[in-house]
Amino acid sequence: MELAKPRVDIGMSTNHLEAVLAFWQGEAGVPFDHLLPISRSPVRASTQAGVG
Repeated sequence: MELAKPRVDIGMSTNHLEAVLAFWQGEAGVPFDHLLPISRSPVRASTQAGVG
């Protein structure tokens, strides 16, 4: 299978941003990319696996 890019985008919605980012950055080792405001929760955090 060929992917369009050499990474996987991971998007999540949360009301507990600090805990979610701590898991993905610390436990999973995935760097933070950006935040997007959305309607159902305060923010949407995006990370990218396979960057680098």
